[in-house]
Amino acid sequence: MPWEASVPSFEYRPDLPYSELLVPSVDTTRYGALLDCLLAVDRSVLLTGPAGAGKSALVRRCLQNQQVGAAGSLRNVVVHQWAGHSRTFKVHADAVRVPQATLSRLCK
Repeated sequence: MPWEASVPSFEYRPDLPYSELLVPSVDTTRYGALLDCLLAVDRSVLLTGPAGAGKSALVRRCLQNQQVGAAGSLRNVVVHQWAGHSRTFKVHADAVRVPQATLSRLCK
């Protein structure tokens, strides 16, 4: 089945903050399916892209899908097993500082 046929319809909800809106497209559908597969087998995921591309909204949507099954019943998922971390890279980011900054957030 082509990805175009899998794109869900979009319903605008004015009660949601702008940062939580995710307009479905072929790309968000494809990346969401890949992210769901990776989460199902306990793999780490690193998303990169420009600001406003929908990375955070996509991850939020996928984690919600992992918590609630298609029939609306809660899946047997431990919600706290996932930890999110956002990192903005600057020109002076290097191979030593990035892991140190990331690990410092995990070791609190």
